[in-house]
Amino acid sequence: MYNNRVIPGANPGEIYIEGIGVQRLSDWQDTHVWDTEIIPAGVIPAGAVYRFFASQQFTATGAQKTILDTNMTQQQQNPKGWVMVINGIHFKVRPGTLFDDAQLIFGGSSVRFITGNDKTEREGQMEMFPSIYGLTGMLSNDGNVVAIEKSNLNNGTPALGAIGKPMPITIGDMMTYRAEVTIPYSITLVAAVFLEAYLRVYMQKPVR
Repeated sequence: MYNNRVIPGANPGEIYIEGIGVQRLSDWQDTHVWDTEIIPAGVIPAGAVYRFFASQQFTATGAQKTILDTNMTQQQQNPKGWVMVINGIHFKVRPGTLFDDAQLIFGGSSVRFITGNDKTEREGQMEMFPSIYGLTGMLSNDGNVVAIEKSNLNNGTPALGAIGKPMPITIGDMMTYRAEVTIPYSITLVAAVFLEAYLRVYMQKPVR
């Protein structure tokens, strides 16, 4: 948990969190919040929008979400009393995604992260929200025809140092948030794409 955003406090058991102040170490967790949307196979119309952290139960296609898909327990917000400091916003595709489909999504969509009453906290091309996790390196895929070298599927480089240090976003008690992925031009996917968004966060939960 200790990095240039969290440093030890003056007293034992205390930490200083950038944007929050001095806190008790035992009150905070270094964790993640994640969510998944399914972009269906076939023609995706221009201007299609997919919302993340907006529903903890179903994807846009109506599929029931599991813990693999999301750890959200409420729609667009955390439970009462929770405070969250977002240190990173990232997107990746689930292993098994077709390479060409992943390229269409990573290179042909934009991201907008929104809090409260439609305040845009961060926006940009999807490649500006790289994943620090996922498969990487090269693989040989001959398809029983000709050997082709392709990189394993990942949005960017899976390394914390590759993403810089964006300004933290603080999500207060019962504050709403969501991410919107827009595909501005029509694309055609061979297979469905499980697109995963996750937030690297410091989380404070009330003691029960």
